[in-house]
Amino acid sequence: MVVEVNKKKWLVLVLLAVALPAQAEVYKCVADGKTAYQDWPCDGEAPDRSLTIIGKLDESSHNEPIIGRLNRRKAEAISNAIMQNNHALKESTARRHRINQAIVARRLTNDMPEADARLIYGATRFVERDIGGCHKLVWRNPDHAARVCFSTVAHVYY
Repeated sequence: MVVEVNKKKWLVLVLLAVALPAQAEVYKCVADGKTAYQDWPCDGEAPDRSLTIIGKLDESSHNEPIIGRLNRRKAEAISNAIMQNNHALKESTARRHRINQAIVARRLTNDMPEADARLIYGATRFVERDIGGCHKLVWRNPDHAARVCFSTVAHVYY
């Protein structure tokens, strides 16, 4: 008897779970004296799709539409990103130009990639391991050394 009651409870719960997602809005429409039921609004009736915005608007822009403000902010963000990228590009170009001049002059400079330093002076006489991701490159001819941290020349010893 107890087992049968539990089965009935489970059956009722399963049927309820299956029936719940089957809900839908029903619209009663009367046209030309005929009544029809449908799942979309009747002709001439529009569902309420208004958007309520909660919050304080800027005094300077209270008349500007929200879409206009969003587009303006998006344009400002894009403009700022482009300006930052241009600045970074100019800095990168200037750094690469300085490094190229050092390569031509066969001199090491700070912020030079380790690969360029090895290109200028060739094979090292020895490498001293340092702490914290740094090491010291030492060349025989000419007698120069450079401290390299994370594949970038940090200090040049002449």
